This record gives sequence, structure tokens and C-alpha cells, in this order.
Amino acid sequence: MTVKTFGSITHHLDPAKRINYWTIEAQPDVMMRLKRIFPRVQASHIGSITIKDSEEVCRDLEWVIDRWPMIISAEDLSYLRHGAQAHRETGEQVTQILAGKAAHAELPMKPAREPRAYQKIAHDMVEATGSLLLADELGLGKSMQGLLPLSDPQNRPMLAVVLNGLQKQWLGELKKTFPDLTGVEATKSKPYDLSVDGVEPDLIVMNYAKLAGWADHLAGKVSSVVFDEVQELRRDNSQKHHAATQVAHHARRVIGLSATPVYNFGGEMYSILSVLNPGVVGDRTEFSREWCSNPHGMDRKTRITDPAAFRRWMTDQGVFLRRTREEVGIQMPPLSVQEYPVDVDDQRWQELLETSDVAKIAELILSDNVSHQERWRASGDFDWKMRHATGVAKAPGVAAVARLILESEEKIILAGWHREVWRIWQEALAEYHPVLYTGTESTAAKHRSFQQFVEGDSRVLMLSLRSGAGLDGLQGVCNVALFGELDWSPGVHKQLLGRLHRPGQTSPVTGYFCVSDYGADPIMMDALDVKRIESELLVNGPEAADAGTETGTTPNQLRKLAQTVAKQ
Repeated sequence: MTVKTFGSITHHLDPAKRINYWTIEAQPDVMMRLKRIFPRVQASHIGSITIKDSEEVCRDLEWVIDRWPMIISAEDLSYLRHGAQAHRETGEQVTQILAGKAAHAELPMKPAREPRAYQKIAHDMVEATGSLLLADELGLGKSMQGLLPLSDPQNRPMLAVVLNGLQKQWLGELKKTFPDLTGVEATKSKPYDLSVDGVEPDLIVMNYAKLAGWADHLAGKVSSVVFDEVQELRRDNSQKHHAATQVAHHARRVIGLSATPVYNFGGEMYSILSVLNPGVVGDRTEFSREWCSNPHGMDRKTRITDPAAFRRWMTDQGVFLRRTREEVGIQMPPLSVQEYPVDVDDQRWQELLETSDVAKIAELILSDNVSHQERWRASGDFDWKMRHATGVAKAPGVAAVARLILESEEKIILAGWHREVWRIWQEALAEYHPVLYTGTESTAAKHRSFQQFVEGDSRVLMLSLRSGAGLDGLQGVCNVALFGELDWSPGVHKQLLGRLHRPGQTSPVTGYFCVSDYGADPIMMDALDVKRIESELLVNGPEAADAGTETGTTPNQLRKLAQTVAKQ
């Protein structure tokens, strides 16, 4: 019996260019239906569409040829059936794991400390899918979960890419988890012999800045990769993103770790997933059409249309896993966040405004007679100068608040951003032996500061707002964070508070936001409240609140800030 066919399906594979997609040519009525059913598809010419290949796509196309029989080669049909079956099996496995009905994956080498049940589930997901974005709440042991694949010799050597200053912390985690395995830190920007007594290490640790220089050397040589604080890969046009993609492409297991992996924008989420699990969300244009409702492409600030639905889809696919302390049964002391009004030196504030020409820059931002490029350059300059002026003018007031808190607290974290602000704080709080942990100190200097604060006589750790991610050990000696300057992203503040509010903390944790009525502070506080609501939906769902958001300002926020200057 002759079966009517409605078109043809062809698989295209070019390993050299990493191009792997399907082309569908069909009669018009079928094409119209397919475009409605699959929003990610791309029309190429009349009667033809293309879609990037994945196991999920194979399963969808299997349904398509069942509904509308197509001409397809035996080889392509075999490939399609195999991919569809693999998707079914993985999906069933993920469902069983999430339901707690699957037996835990074997750990060939027994860890020195027994993983908790929820940590084994993360490992099961990695074994089932080959990759995972692990976004557990701060303090649930993501580092240990990232190291568990080392139990299997097939996953060695492992590469752990971390923020600068955390290399020794990761090597320490290795010794606590697998004391018989060896780990080394790559301290140079270019490849060199990392072997110890002629033996290759099981774990290589390096910071993100060195990854580009090592990518060619490590690609195909490391069997597993862990990207700690994976939000570092949110820009896909960066050198470290290209290097990460190159190394991860050849690895058996790829894991991204971060309690705040997404800064709200779809472009950033796509960039991260394109490293961890290439093809799972299609190509960039497909992702934009399907999840951002934007058929014209996507830039870094394109928003996901339904973050909660996207989060559910990622979890169901085994791509994403997120647990809270409450969900895994870990009880923590309470966390409170308070605004603390501080005084500003009005004379100093006026001097800073005059010397930095912010009034002239504000006029440019508000003018309708400047080009987009001019306004963009002016906005970046204006943001920096306003935040700098705000921080410097209120720095003595923040130091006064710190002194007041130190009357009842043994140690505090004092968070800021600008060097001049830290200098003022250092002078005002000299008797408390403050130490710096910022983006400009070397790894060794950061380690010394950490040791002086945790074990020595320093009572004030002056921590850069964006330098504390991943740092562990502060919770044993401190329970107060004082935000002397603000960041536009609530995820940054959450990360810093998470250094204290984590297992090992025995006292209630308090975060004080030192806020003035001057400069950038009022606009930033409003923005932080609004953006937090948006990003919670993506990372933690509508039922909880613990996620980051975008890393910079929006034109509307800067315009509001410029208007406050223009009125003065």
C-alpha cells in the first residue's frame, strides 16, 4: 500500500563547524501547522524550515512524521529514532530521580564524608544527563556536589574554574572529599607541566582569567569540568565564554554552580546553557523565538517571557536543579535585612558634583539632540561618577555606623566598591585593624586578609561587593554585613549575605543597608526592590525569593538619576 507523504525531512551534520540541524520541506498547510506547533523553527525559503538538532527535537520530529509521513533516508530515520528513544529514556530517568524513586548512581570511590541524600540526587542528575546547572541555595554544599564525579576514574582529570581567590578553597574541598586524589592550581596564564612527581593531577583548579590561555591545551584532555559561580559566563562574546565552550565541548561531564546563576535576561541564560548543554535550547535565534517571544533575535537584555515556565521546563529536562535549605531539612538562624539611614557631608557632596561635571553629563542624558552612542557613553560615565560621589560623601557616616555596630558585635563585613571609599573607612576604623578583600588584591593577599579576619585580630573585613562570591568560612566568626555602597543587582547583595547565612552559622544574620537621601542611593534602592521580584520567578519560582538580576542599569533608571541632578 502506498503511503501518502507530505514532504521531506533531512538531517545535516558538519562536525568541523559543529553544525547539526534538520531541514523540513512540506506542503503549505503542513508548514503552517508546524510553525504554530514549534515556535523555535526558522523559515529558510518558501516551503522550508530548519531547526537545530537535539534529542528533544528528534522526539518531536518522530511525532511529526507519524502525523504527516515524510520522505526521510534510512540513515536519518535511524538517527532520529535513536535520538527520540534517548530523550524518552533520559526523561523517564530524570522523572524518577526527582521523585526520589531511582536508585542512586554508584560512587566507585567512596568519599571521605558521606554525601547527603539531596547531594546524591544532584550527582544522579549529572550521570543521567551529562550536564547540570546546579542552583542550590547558598550553603548546601555545591562545591562538594561538583566534585562527586571524581569518584569515577572516567571523569578524571577534572577542571574546576573558579573566581580568583577561591583556588585554595577548592583544593581544600578536594582533600576533605577525596583525600587520596591529587589537585593542583594553575598559577600561570599559559600551559606548563602540572604533573606532581610525574603523575598527572586528578583536579586542576584555575581562575576564569586564565582559562583562555589554557583552552587549547585542556580541550579533550580534561574529562569533566565544573564552572563555579557560572554567572561569569553570562556574556557569550567574552574570551572566557569562548574558552569555556571549547573545553566543555569535549568533556564527559559539565557542571555549572551558582546560587544566583541568572541576572534575569534571556541572553545571559542562553549564554550559560550554551556552555553547559549545547543545543538543549536550540540556537540563539530559536531560543529568542520560543522563550523570549522575539522573532528578530536576542541581545543580552532580552527578557524571558515566562520565567516560571522556563524554570519548570529546565527542571523537567534535567538541565536545572534548585533546592532551598527548607526543602532539604537544614534549619538556619533567621536572616533580617534593614535600611540604615546615614548622614552625608553636604559640602563634600557639592564639591564632588562640581569637579566631576555630572550636571553637564546629566544634560546630555536628558537631551533629545544627542546620538544613541553619545548618550550610551555619557550614561556609563554618569553612573560611575554618581555612585562614586554618593559613596565618598557618605563614607564618614557609614564608618560611624560601623563603629556603633562594633560596640556590640565582635566582627563585621563592610561592603563597598570604590578605592577612595575604602581609604576613608580604613582611616576611620584603623583601631579595628580592617583588612581588604577586593578585586585588586592578589590571591595571596586575599588569603592573608581572610586569615587575619577569621583567625587574627582584624574585626572588619572590607569586602568588594563583587569579590565575595563562593567564599566560605566567614560564617563561623561573623553574622553582620554592612553595605556601605550599593550594587544595582540584588543578586550581588544576596551572594554576600550568603557568605554569612549558611550552615555553620549559629547566630541570627543581619544585613544593614546604609542609605542616604543623596545621589544614586534612592534610585538604586527602588530598582533593587523591583528587579528582585522579576528574577525570583526564574531561579526559585514564584514561591520563594532568592535570585539575582541584571548587572547594570537601565536607561530609565539613569534618566531618573539624571533628573535628580538637573533639579538641583
